[in-house]
Amino acid sequence: MTTWHVQLLGGFDIRRNGVSLNRAFQTDSARILFAWLCFHQKQAVRRETLATLLWSDKPQSAAQNALRVTLSRIRQAIGSTLNTLLTDPTTVTLNLSSDWHIDALEFLRAVTTVRNHPHRSVAGCPICQAHLHRAAMLYRGALLAGMTPESEPLLAWITHQSETMHRAAIEVDGHLAEYALRVGDWRAAQDYAGRQLQLEPWYEAAHRQLMVALARQGQRTAALAQYQNCYDLLQHEFGIEPEDETKQLAESIRTGQIAHFIEPILPSQHQADAINRLPLIGREREVATLIDWLNQAGLQLITITGAGGIGKTRLALRAAHLMQYAFRDGARYIFLHPEDGAAMTNDDATASLARAIAIACHIEVNDQYPLPAQIIAALQSRAYLLVCDSFEHVAAANLFVNELLTAAPDCVVLVTSRQPLHLRREQILKLGPLSTKTTTAEPSPSAQMFIALAKRSGVTGEGQLALADIEHICADLDGMPLGIELAAAALHTMNLPELRHTMQQRIQTLHNPLTDAPARHRSLSAILASTWQTLTATSRQALAMLSVVHAPCPLAAAQAIIGSEEALAELFDLALARRLDDGTVWLHEHVRQWAGERLLSNFDPTIADTAHRRHAEWFLDWLAGAYHAMQGTDSFVIRERLLASSKDIEAAWYWALIHGAWDRVSAAVPAYEVLFYLSGRFFDGLERFQQSLAYVSQPDQPETKRLRARLLIGQATLQRLRSSGPASEAMIQEAVTLAEQLADQQLLANALLRLGTLQNTGRYNASGRATLDRLREVLDQQITMPLNELYVMESAYWRLMSWLELHAGRNEMAIAYAQQARELAEQAHQYVMIAHCYESLSAVFSTIGNFADSEHYLQQALTIYQQLRLTYHQTNVLDLLAQNADARGDYEQAQRYYWQELVLARECGNLDAELVAHINLGISYDQMGHYEQALSHTQIAMALCDKVGNTKHHTVILANLSLHAHHNHRHELALAYARSATEQAANLPDLQAYGYDFQGHALLALGRLDEAEQAYHQAKTIRQQINYPVLVLESQAGLTRVALTRNDAAEALRRATPIVEHLLAGGHLYGTEETLRIYWTAYQVLAANQDPRSEAVLELARNVVRERANRLSDQTNRTIFLNAEFNRRIMTAGKPEAVYHPSAA
Repeated sequence: MTTWHVQLLGGFDIRRNGVSLNRAFQTDSARILFAWLCFHQKQAVRRETLATLLWSDKPQSAAQNALRVTLSRIRQAIGSTLNTLLTDPTTVTLNLSSDWHIDALEFLRAVTTVRNHPHRSVAGCPICQAHLHRAAMLYRGALLAGMTPESEPLLAWITHQSETMHRAAIEVDGHLAEYALRVGDWRAAQDYAGRQLQLEPWYEAAHRQLMVALARQGQRTAALAQYQNCYDLLQHEFGIEPEDETKQLAESIRTGQIAHFIEPILPSQHQADAINRLPLIGREREVATLIDWLNQAGLQLITITGAGGIGKTRLALRAAHLMQYAFRDGARYIFLHPEDGAAMTNDDATASLARAIAIACHIEVNDQYPLPAQIIAALQSRAYLLVCDSFEHVAAANLFVNELLTAAPDCVVLVTSRQPLHLRREQILKLGPLSTKTTTAEPSPSAQMFIALAKRSGVTGEGQLALADIEHICADLDGMPLGIELAAAALHTMNLPELRHTMQQRIQTLHNPLTDAPARHRSLSAILASTWQTLTATSRQALAMLSVVHAPCPLAAAQAIIGSEEALAELFDLALARRLDDGTVWLHEHVRQWAGERLLSNFDPTIADTAHRRHAEWFLDWLAGAYHAMQGTDSFVIRERLLASSKDIEAAWYWALIHGAWDRVSAAVPAYEVLFYLSGRFFDGLERFQQSLAYVSQPDQPETKRLRARLLIGQATLQRLRSSGPASEAMIQEAVTLAEQLADQQLLANALLRLGTLQNTGRYNASGRATLDRLREVLDQQITMPLNELYVMESAYWRLMSWLELHAGRNEMAIAYAQQARELAEQAHQYVMIAHCYESLSAVFSTIGNFADSEHYLQQALTIYQQLRLTYHQTNVLDLLAQNADARGDYEQAQRYYWQELVLARECGNLDAELVAHINLGISYDQMGHYEQALSHTQIAMALCDKVGNTKHHTVILANLSLHAHHNHRHELALAYARSATEQAANLPDLQAYGYDFQGHALLALGRLDEAEQAYHQAKTIRQQINYPVLVLESQAGLTRVALTRNDAAEALRRATPIVEHLLAGGHLYGTEETLRIYWTAYQVLAANQDPRSEAVLELARNVVRERANRLSDQTNRTIFLNAEFNRRIMTAGKPEAVYHPSAA
């Protein structure tokens, strides 16, 4: 058979069975004519058309003669015996068979197929990926590169075709680069982006892809250099700047938001991948159907229904694996296997499903807001493929799924269930058993699966008799995939005829009692029963004991529960248990339930007790042993593994409580607390500890006292993260008392540390200092504890001491203590604590106005939190970075950080962080003078606060509303807001001071001078008590304005003197609400007293205005800032009063 390959892209060549015939064409005219005919094959083209096309400048007769010669050369080159080139006196036809492969035409066909194929995303469509790779391989350059026809019409045709394929090649490489970015193949993305830039150097989308690929490989400098190349090229070629999207990407790379990062694989992803690698035979049509449905943009809910063991899970996972990159945020796997077969109520089912989705999608939940609503809010802007396996166990949550999909139009839910969800949007694929029909050409699909599984196990069946036995066995099993898998595994203990005979006997035995059950259910029970009979007594017990595990578990857990490696190996051989590629052990839910029934009916109750005891001991020990690892470099992976086994840990926890295994539970409490904390699952932790405290409500033994103390510490710590208060302090005080009764110095030190943290949160507290002094005494007694834990305790102590020194104004000591804390945390390899120490160092440098070092330490902390995937902490650090930028007047940078915080908060469903971001955006815009935007964000914050219910946030919002009202000259309203804020802040002195300060602003504007003076005095007194010297100056400025309003210039000067001296000595006003108003007040007083220092203060103020204005790149923002009241007054002081314009800066 002859095969022909024609190359038209990147040059010309034609090969017959691999041998080049290029030279046989002799001339470029022959080559070009053949290429043209390839594009018009099977068309009868008139000779005069071809003559004119190739030789348009020659007379028709000469052109016809040249055509005859050229056609002769083509025929000689490809072989005259072939009926490929057909000619007659008037026409020419190129008639190519299927043996001819023409690269340009195949390239265009591949591109056209991709363009016409319906899909959610080209880059994520597995069908289109194959065509794209084929097209990329075929495109080697321009059409007929290196050949230039003399004919203008032919040149125009070649140019048009080349341009069409040039654009298509860029499109192909762009899709492949995008796919590579989605799958994390940064090198491939770099290559495909580079190919695009070779074709079109100024193509910005390719520049962006290349920048991301380089940054993800850790080549930040190269990525930024690529941006500069793009910038220079666009400037040189077109006199334009890159698009905003490109600029924003460069900024993200510059600030480290896009950097080298290996995405950890979630345990649920591990489990899904491992199951997906198991063979899936005979389901090609169903896989193709699911891919087609998942590619349909309007289809959001697909349900695969069928009996247990029919293969729903593997089919769903295979389809999701193939389609995961069609969704912007990928696929998430939610395994819904229950702890028992009990049906759930609507509320329980919805809560269970919502919690499972929160874990799979890393959504941080707030227990003060309904969980389902938080899930909906978090997913409404996402594009996930959510695979919900075994949905029948939460069937009552179907309406929640419907509500979720309505709110999240880009999400799709792929469900496996024994029954439909009964929703109008649902598309159902009813999955039946594998076919048992044979053909003369090949065995039935069921038999193919049996043979494939047998070969994987090292067993083969030869000859027609063997195949006949296999077909009979598969027919007896009614094509049930799980039954076929178990039957194939049984060949380790019996041959095919014996297996066939056993199956027939078992089905006959089981037939009468189960006459109302489907045949496949009877046969599956038959194969399980047959396999059970082949097991040794040890292996039977092992399978029954393993049924107490609720999810894929570590191999070590299975071995510990069973107590026999040999028995577990036999279960693997017989496919009763699966050892997945991620190292976990998995029982199919049908097998687990069947084995659980055997555990209760076939064994002495002591066997079940032993299984549950071993299960509890192993999982609680595993949890306790993960305490330090959860705070190290592998934190995310460790946490996700633990969360994947959350049902087993919970079952182990309560079994131990019920059976009085106090010490084991007690040892696991600290790790459980850390798991809940780092995963943002505060409500779950509070609920777990609160319920557990009921088991030791009246402790009378050392073990129960120790357990209660640790539970109280964990409960109070998680409670503090929601809202601290007297209840939290009382819990830890009780823990201190219990530790003292036990004379347990390590427990006492831990309780004192938590108590000191609670007492010193947000303010200096004398009792808090006393608690830390007592903690120091305990630590100095050389407690017997592991060195690593001592480092952790000491690090936490010195970090608290740093905070105290900071608020006492001893900044050098604060830095030294924070550095000491960091060094201890590094020795303990506690990366979460290291990041906390960086935050402490940042706070000190921010207080003294050293924002460069402050930002450096915050970026260090942010990097750690990103690596550990601690979203809750990332939002906090972004907020601190933004506050630093606001304090130095870099409002646009601050707002970028706030928006990053806002996006991250929305992605993970953290309403508290979203609320804080809006609060601070309101403050930032207010300081910039953009009062309309400020009010808008504050109003959004108020709406969120009504949902979250946080008193502290509500107080801040009221204070901000007062300031906004004051700036908009609504002073009565401003006063009302300020008074409400002051009343709510009774236990929050720093916020109470703001409330009094803002009351002073409003009262002064209303002409109520005595009341204003009293309000400012109260604010000043509080700020002196909590040692905020810069904020004391802000209240002092208010008192100065009162004296000015009274026309008492001398008193005003006396009051302003501390401010003036501070400013002229180079002091900063970072952290004040209205920095430039303070400058203006100082200048007014000096000018009123004809003090020569007035010009120096005015120049300082103008420098601040200029510096902040220059940081605003947006012209509109700059204009707004410069026209804010006090900024305008500063810049126009000594000039006729006029609106200040930026051109005068």
